[in-house]
Amino acid sequence: RINLLLSGLIGLMVSSGSIIAHASNVPKATSAWDLLVDQHQHGHEIAFTKEAGTYVGRCYEYKNHDLAIGSAVGFYSFDAHDGPLFPPKAKKVIYGLASGYAPESLDGLDKNYLDSTLTPSADEYTTTKESPVQFSINLQPIALDVHVVANGAYLYLLAYVQADQTKLGLTKGDIFNACYYFIKK
Repeated sequence: RINLLLSGLIGLMVSSGSIIAHASNVPKATSAWDLLVDQHQHGHEIAFTKEAGTYVGRCYEYKNHDLAIGSAVGFYSFDAHDGPLFPPKAKKVIYGLASGYAPESLDGLDKNYLDSTLTPSADEYTTTKESPVQFSINLQPIALDVHVVANGAYLYLLAYVQADQTKLGLTKGDIFNACYYFIKK
């Protein structure tokens, strides 16, 4: 099994079963990053319950727009564990990166294994609204605002820095990660 690294800024999760599709109107982009940003901008809002599950895909970081990193994202409902009288407390979307491994390293991993890797970081994520799917991650020293949309058969995620990150050369609102997900577990 792959030891999943939580790149210090993100949790990790994945899902099984492949979604195979080809975007017919994919514009020519100068980098993978540009393509993902464009597809996200032309995507449509999604509902948490409609997309519930675990997905695997690829992310690209601000520091290298063409280097794919394996990534997983999960849509979770956390129970109150107080019995049927109390409904789930929170819906959260959690995502993470498998830095240091081949980009496809997460593709075949078991859903339960991936979920158990992602969910421990749930406290660092804000509750996700039903629609649109937006949330924040507060991992010191970086906090991110994240937005997930669908475009064709893929989910697209952009994570924006909430404040200037001078050591990284990023200003408030810059994109930190651009991701897309194409395997559902």
